[in-house]
Parts: sequence; structure tokens; C-alpha cells
Amino acid sequence: ATVVGGTTQSVALKTQPDGASCVLEREGVVIVTVRATPETVEIERASSPIRMVCSKARHLDASRVVLSGFEGFAAGDLVFGGLVGIVIDASSGAANRYPSEISVMLPPANFDSQAERDTFFDILKADAEYRGGQAHDAATADALCRKNPEGQDCVALLGEIENGRVQEQTLLEEQRLSATIGDQV
Repeated sequence: ATVVGGTTQSVALKTQPDGASCVLEREGVVIVTVRATPETVEIERASSPIRMVCSKARHLDASRVVLSGFEGFAAGDLVFGGLVGIVIDASSGAANRYPSEISVMLPPANFDSQAERDTFFDILKADAEYRGGQAHDAATADALCRKNPEGQDCVALLGEIENGRVQEQTLLEEQRLSATIGDQV
């Protein structure tokens, strides 16, 4: 649960599959190291994004960037990048608050067939696109963009969402190409 007041908050770190080691960084500095997920950690609130990088044997590494909200953006915290995609936590409106949970999916490093690999990543890409659309819709419905859709803050927010969507698709395609088929190493 997120602490309502104060300078710290709890964040649940989860991966699919469980048991991944993860590092959280803010401005290039490691702020948390977790040996095995799931794990709940206490982090300091800040306006800077944090990056969660996770690894596990026989899986591709995955990362996720978590933004701490936008000035005036009351719809909540924005999460983008990594494998899970773009998410708006509409229940939270506080500035300098991260989502109460960060999840990352680590794809298998090897698939039995090209068709299995491609189907796996096609599903992830479609899901990321869907959630990107949800994030865009939530942002445009928020008071920030309803009040001034052409304003600098709204345009910046929508730009961040689009950048996250593009980064997500690029990462997924890179991971698709790096995953091996059958006995390839």
C-alpha cells in the first residue's frame, strides 16, 4: 500500500515468472536491490522516474520505467516501457507518488518454434497497444487535458505516453529477434 503522507512509500515489485532479481535506479543511482521477486520495498518519493531492471536464468532481461506523475496530472501515476506496457493508475492523484505495484514480464529466452515465439510476442505487442490506448484515453479525459488540450502540460503528457508506446513496441521486437528457437544458443 502507498503511504498517504510522508516522504516514503511501499512498492510491491512483481515479475512474471516469480524469482527474478531486480534493481531499481533513480537518476543512475541504485536505490533498491531485490534478490527474488515478489518483494515489497520502501522507497523515497521523488519527482524523478525510477527504472526497474530484472533478470532470471533462461529468460530475457526486462525493464520498466516508472514516472512519478506530472505537475497537475490528477489522473494518477504513469508507468511505461518494459514488457507490460503503459498503465495509468487512475486511483492516485498525488504528485511524487509511484504506483503501489510495479510488474515486469520476463519472456523465455528460448522457444520450441518460430511460430510459438512470434505468437507470444504478437500477444504482448497487442496488449501493449491496447494499454497504450487506455493510457491516452485516461490522459485526455483528465482535467489537465480537458481544460487545455493544446496546453504544454497536456501535450507533454500525451508525448510521454506516445514515447512509451513506441519504446515498448521497439523493445518487444528486439526481444523477439533475440529469443532463440529450439536448440539454438
